Amino acid sequence: MLQAKQKKLLQSSNQLLIYIRTMELEYFLNYFSQYNALAGLLAGFQLVSITQVVVQEYDVHRWVKTFYWVSTAASFIPSMHCLLTTSLLVVYGPNLAIRGPLGSMKRAIDGMVIEQKEVFFMFIWSLITFCKYMILFSAYIPALVVLIHCMCFVYLYLLC
Repeated sequence: MLQAKQKKLLQSSNQLLIYIRTMELEYFLNYFSQYNALAGLLAGFQLVSITQVVVQEYDVHRWVKTFYWVSTAASFIPSMHCLLTTSLLVVYGPNLAIRGPLGSMKRAIDGMVIEQKEVFFMFIWSLITFCKYMILFSAYIPALVVLIHCMCFVYLYLLC
């Protein structure tokens, strides 16, 4: 009788642990999905800036043009890194947790915890460089200065 109660207690604690791990997995899936969508939007804006902005039409210094292209590329790289990392985590994290060997749920969640900081910092770096190159873009088209400053204030508001 005592052994049956012990097995029942062990089984209920294992079920509770699995429930907690499942909730953690859902949290990380939602977290990385949100960053995936935002990084995809930023990467799209940056790709349009790289491919469709014609800088020869504007009369600005050569170093401003060079710095614009460098900052645009420097903004695109962390954005794509964040997009690819979150895509892989959203796809392969739950697959490892569900279909992996014994202990794979813990391994998947521990890996997501490690990647959480990197994704966050890459996304913030992408936002900062995006604001930087949009300010440089306002040097090309002075009529957009007010729009760019409003956009920067919106980003600062979102970060706080």
